[in-house]
Amino acid sequence: MLIVHFNRLIIVLEYFTWINIALAVFNMLPIAPLDGSQIFGNIISKNNPELAWKLQMYGPKILMLAILIGVLTPFSLLGTIMNPFIKFFMYLFAGI
Repeated sequence: MLIVHFNRLIIVLEYFTWINIALAVFNMLPIAPLDGSQIFGNIISKNNPELAWKLQMYGPKILMLAILIGVLTPFSLLGTIMNPFIKFFMYLFAGI
């Protein structure tokens, strides 16, 4: 009985870790309303200022479109971009 509860606790902790890492990776996307645009914005604006301006201007619309595509269709653009990073950090932090 104790082993069953321990296994459930491990599963809950894995989900908790996955959700937190997924939110961190999502927040680091270099699209305007997210923190990644503040961090990577200088790098993008030095190399391509026009792209940086367009991301700042159209970022929220691009982000909403990418989220809606993932919700309404079986293909998730954000999932395709984020999954390798999530898997890497899950392995790095949780060994999973």
